[in-house]
Amino acid sequence: MKEKNITAEGLQPEKSYDTSLSFVRFVAMLLVIICHIQLYFGSYLAWWFNVGVQMFFFLSGYLAGGKEISDGFSYVKKRLLRLLLDYYVCVFSCIIIDLILAPEVLSISGIVKLLLLQEWTEGLGHFWYVPVICFMSIITPLLQRGLNEGEKFIARSRLPQFVAGAFVFGIFLLLFVWIGLFLSDMSFSRTLVYFLGCVAGRCKDRWKKPAAFLSISLALVGVPLCMWHERGEAIRFFADHSVFYQDVFYPLVHDALGIALFILLYEMENHFGLFRRMERLRKFSDRYSYEIYLCHSIWIMAPIALLSGKYGGRVFGKGMLQIQIPQIQIPVVLAWIFTAFIIVLHSVLVFWISRKIRSSFGLKAA
Repeated sequence: MKEKNITAEGLQPEKSYDTSLSFVRFVAMLLVIICHIQLYFGSYLAWWFNVGVQMFFFLSGYLAGGKEISDGFSYVKKRLLRLLLDYYVCVFSCIIIDLILAPEVLSISGIVKLLLLQEWTEGLGHFWYVPVICFMSIITPLLQRGLNEGEKFIARSRLPQFVAGAFVFGIFLLLFVWIGLFLSDMSFSRTLVYFLGCVAGRCKDRWKKPAAFLSISLALVGVPLCMWHERGEAIRFFADHSVFYQDVFYPLVHDALGIALFILLYEMENHFGLFRRMERLRKFSDRYSYEIYLCHSIWIMAPIALLSGKYGGRVFGKGMLQIQIPQIQIPVVLAWIFTAFIIVLHSVLVFWISRKIRSSFGLKAA
């Protein structure tokens, strides 16, 4: 079923898209939120729920790969406007929230680094995603041009099509691994997943069977091995080759799991169409998922941590102007409901303010 156009970060109403992508992005958003809840409780499962980030990167690459980018500058400008305007609106709102509820985590240097996308204050560590996806958006037109030239080479080559295709794919693969290894906050696995998503977006349905076989096979073998090793049942080979395990095998298994989940969820929704019938939830997710990603962590992680159910107990001001707020304790279930409400409210406000700024200056975002 075709609906309004969707990007990895939200809804754009003028073009058509496959509604299964909405479902994939909705699940990825939930997995990232659950990851941060797991982090709050100190669970080792947090890393595995963080596979939602790999799904976001693959989805972003998939959507970018399926586009014909005729004007690279215009594409990059619109993408950065979409990504950075919401980011800065969220950052300023988080600074205000921290000034009121947790001023001890703020500093002038910390705020400057937040604005320069260099370093994140407590509770905002997930913002690393923004400069990474911005960089990937900047190089996407170049990647598209390179893939176009690669397809021409394959068509002209006297080599068998499979061999020529493997050669071109290998060159781009090595390039993206190199980029990921040498750029801050960009491990090779993140750039690799984005690149694979771009290739999948260009290949349409041809990519699904080989990608499903490879990713699901690696995930089925690798995930149990990694979990067994992480739980303390150390595998001798991993113990003896810790650099290989931490820097190569572990990230690749994570990537494979993200791609496998993308394929499985896409095909499940494409076949059953359950999420398509949940029109209100789907439209809400399409519109606000990027803002929810930006806004949720400050309310879940320390120092604010609304999930604890303990509110107040702080002293504001000094001397005659000092005000002490008594601490209250509410049931855990109510605390979780309240946290979800605050996250949604914060996300909607960020979206609304960003949209108002864009409309006031006549700006269009992708």
